[in-house]
Amino acid sequence: MTASSLFLATLALFLQFDEIQLGVKNVEKLLLNDLLMKTNKYTRPTTDPHLPTVVTLDFGLRKVGSLDEKDQVLTTSGFIVANWIDPFLSWDPNQYENISRLIFPGDLIWLPEIAVYNSIEKTKDIALDGADSFRVEIRNNGLVTWIPGGQWITECAVNMKLFPFDTQTCNVTFINWVYKAALQYRMRNPGKIRLDVYSPNREWDLVKATSNTSILRIEFDGNLTMTLSTAMFSLELRRSSGYYVLNLIVPSMTLSLISVLMFWLPPNSGERVSFGITILLSFSVTMLMMSDVTPKSGSDMPILLYYVVGCMLINGISLCMSVFMIHTSGRGSYRRPSARLKTLVFGYLGRLLRFEQYIPANPTSPASNREPEDPGDLLTLTDLDGTNGNTEKTWPQQVVQDEYIRRILVKVKSRLDDDEESTIGKEEWLMICRIVDYGLYIAVSCVLFSSTVSFMIYVAILSH
Repeated sequence: MTASSLFLATLALFLQFDEIQLGVKNVEKLLLNDLLMKTNKYTRPTTDPHLPTVVTLDFGLRKVGSLDEKDQVLTTSGFIVANWIDPFLSWDPNQYENISRLIFPGDLIWLPEIAVYNSIEKTKDIALDGADSFRVEIRNNGLVTWIPGGQWITECAVNMKLFPFDTQTCNVTFINWVYKAALQYRMRNPGKIRLDVYSPNREWDLVKATSNTSILRIEFDGNLTMTLSTAMFSLELRRSSGYYVLNLIVPSMTLSLISVLMFWLPPNSGERVSFGITILLSFSVTMLMMSDVTPKSGSDMPILLYYVVGCMLINGISLCMSVFMIHTSGRGSYRRPSARLKTLVFGYLGRLLRFEQYIPANPTSPASNREPEDPGDLLTLTDLDGTNGNTEKTWPQQVVQDEYIRRILVKVKSRLDDDEESTIGKEEWLMICRIVDYGLYIAVSCVLFSSTVSFMIYVAILSH
């Protein structure tokens, strides 16, 4: 065979193949024209207007985009597999070269009304909101398959009580508003959702996904006016709590432990105040982090929030008591504690806290119990020339000298007694502050420990 004859044979083969392809295309075009001549996209496909059109739905979840707890908004993306029978779109495959299915744009035929019922945006019909650009598949028996997809932003009532160990249940509900009972939804797989293309979310774990259909009846003035068919897809989501445990719970418990250490500082130390203020500021940072995910209003506030607020309150009380201790420990310079106060603190509280070894046996001042002495008996006076001051002198000189010395000795003795009273008073006030401070340390430690344990047990019980 020559080269020219081989080229002509190949060209004839390609031309024949193109004619076959052109014939197939012409048959599909002819079939489509014949089908569109029999149907109208503005009318419901039924031969009996009294019978409803049953649409079988199947929901496929693609991804849980986000769950905004503060605004209570769920964002999901997926697709809907809708099937129904259109008696006007059936044909005999033998008349169209055994073509049993046909695919073309969905805006050429009637599409069912599917609107997102609980959307936070304007409620729109999916078929009229760009979803009609999705293609449809027609079988020769009139079975229509339409698979629109998109992103849905719906409301979701969250319960933050167990945050960050909470589980939320959110629904995406579809409804038909116009056709009412003339259009009914059915589930292809009742109770199930397709997850073959699902992409996990980093913050939320999908625990369970279910689906069901129901009839919504709306009454006005006691009269039944509308019966609407709805399809609801429920998603049970569990929060991944690792991030919040490391950034909220562990710091909160650590701050609670550190706030107890404030009582280990001396009660008259000014560093306790700055230490307590630093802890309060740290708790404030934790509160700011929680405010980013907590709804502004709601009865089910997180238990963790109550725990943090309680720790802040206890730390604030401890800070106020520290300021009071610093003020009280310096009162000995002008006022000693009363006998009733010393009896209460030294006699009862001190022994209860096992402070007996630090409590003086006789807490009263020795200077207040001894008999007053005559200033003239305290010293044996000696003149500057070394002679005894008691030697005979003239009467006027002796009287003047004795009176002068007596006044000096009275002032010195009064000054010494005041210094001794001030020293003893400071020691007594400081001991009272130490005993009361130790009692507060035990009380605050018990309250914080019991609160932390109760919080952990309560959350563990409710989460299971």
